[in-house]
Amino acid sequence: MQKKNPLQLASALINQGQSDSAVSILDQVLQLQPNNAEALWLMGKSLIAVKNFKQAKPILEKAISLVPENPYIRFELAVCHMYMHAYEEAIQNMRQTLHLMPNHASARKELGNVLLHHGRLSEARDVLQEGVKYLPNEINLWLLLGNVLGDLDENRAAIACYERVNAIDPNVHSARSNILMRMNYLSDVSPEDLYRRSIKFGDMYPRSKLRLDKQASKQASKQASKQANSEGLNISRIRIGYVSSNLRSHSVAYFLRTLLTHHDRSRFELFAYNNTMQHDNDTELLKEEFDEWRDIQRVSDLKVAQRIADDRIDILVDLIAHTAGGRLGVFALQPAAIQVTWLAYPNTTGLNEIQYRITDSIADPEGMTERYYTEKLCRLPSGFLCYEFPSKIDYSRDLPCQRKGYFTFGSFNNLSKIREDNIEAWALILRGVPLARIMIKAHQLVDEGVRNYYLKLFESHGIDKERVDLRAAVKGKDRHLKMYDEVDLALDSFPYNGTTTTCEALWMGVPTVTFKGEVHAARVSASILHFAGMNEFVADDLEGYVQKAIAIGNSPDQLVELRSNLRERVEASALGDAAGFTRQMEGAFESMFLEGRGI
Repeated sequence: MQKKNPLQLASALINQGQSDSAVSILDQVLQLQPNNAEALWLMGKSLIAVKNFKQAKPILEKAISLVPENPYIRFELAVCHMYMHAYEEAIQNMRQTLHLMPNHASARKELGNVLLHHGRLSEARDVLQEGVKYLPNEINLWLLLGNVLGDLDENRAAIACYERVNAIDPNVHSARSNILMRMNYLSDVSPEDLYRRSIKFGDMYPRSKLRLDKQASKQASKQASKQANSEGLNISRIRIGYVSSNLRSHSVAYFLRTLLTHHDRSRFELFAYNNTMQHDNDTELLKEEFDEWRDIQRVSDLKVAQRIADDRIDILVDLIAHTAGGRLGVFALQPAAIQVTWLAYPNTTGLNEIQYRITDSIADPEGMTERYYTEKLCRLPSGFLCYEFPSKIDYSRDLPCQRKGYFTFGSFNNLSKIREDNIEAWALILRGVPLARIMIKAHQLVDEGVRNYYLKLFESHGIDKERVDLRAAVKGKDRHLKMYDEVDLALDSFPYNGTTTTCEALWMGVPTVTFKGEVHAARVSASILHFAGMNEFVADDLEGYVQKAIAIGNSPDQLVELRSNLRERVEASALGDAAGFTRQMEGAFESMFLEGRGI
């Protein structure tokens, strides 16, 4: 058999994940042939794989100097810059790669990702739209293009991208979840349509028999029954598994942590099933709240489900559903006897294997929304969430309009939630309060094309651009929160309300005007405000929403005293009562546990 030459051998080792061995071979080659461009390229690629970026960079730069028209070397140099957080250099080299090789799929994807990450959405859209012309069957490009279009509030176009993915490969579950997620943003999609689509997609998850130890499970169930008294209060320590892709600095974690820190550990044993590789300081803090921590990213649904079954989880709680990083395929295998969805996604999962959904009587009034869920609604008496306020930073206790001489409305919601019908309503409000202005803050507004789009929308509804203050994201939670010092009254988005933004605004002394819609997503802010004791800011319909905002904007006196003590009111309310909320959740879990065992 003919022996491979050193470069072929090194390339094979890189492809097999043995880059350390490849480095040794390539080092010998380069000692004899220091200007061998292919060896330099492979060496740079190997060093990137072992995370030695500083050494890789000059090697790849030397290779480029020898063959400047080589797109593969140019791409590796771009990747190296990206890992070194030299993003402008990465973008430049990705663009040069695509100039040399327009159908380079990885360069298209990575350039789109970098531009999206930095809020340059218009550029990302152009790169990816051109990419799918060259590579019409490249699933990753269609998925990423859908994400970009969604961030640009082009939700129908985003859905079309995800549908294209499923036409190429019907087994890409994330595309189906993305379709459902985007449908929640559309005001002309009926709850019935979304419900039917959810069931259809839910039926497409594979089901399979798990290799459960049935005898051990039966014995555990008997033991639990023996330990329960006639009132069902003295039960064994219940094992709760939380499945999330957001166990890090993320809004979902702020709601979850209030529960974790107050859980009664004598009655509950907590397991984390973490589906993200993004770890930060908050991840380390969250780890301390769990008895066991399992990293499940890049592990198959079947293996994760088997691990959950082996952990003998009593109640498995989904905290992702159809949002990014969802693992509903695990729940379809039903590794736990009792499965619950809560928090992240504002609608049904569509899976019959998930028996319960945590909500409340404001977000889902009795008799109003049950028909839109495959799950049984479990309504908590004092609200379906409790917020861990992320900062003790103080806020201005005076109304901004008293300092500035004009009233300022504000919205810090994601632009994906802010459609033209939102702008039309806000324009009516601004016309009703002639001197008022509006501040809109969102990460997408770093993009000039996005800013111009929204300014033109306001102008088309008769509002001069001088009255519209568009702000991009700022670094640091405290800097973000301090921007509320410039806002008198927040305006909610619809039909998809704010959640974290509504809570943050309250914490910074700013109430939010909202109205009650037909479904959970359109009633979340009403729930938050109700359990914070702020019902006066909740309208019954869109017309009432507009009129309420106008009335407050023209006569802001009612906000003066409220601004001075709103934080204290929120802390004293059900929204801020972490211990009380946890007792409600634990009571719900215990009821589910006992009901599941016929006790």
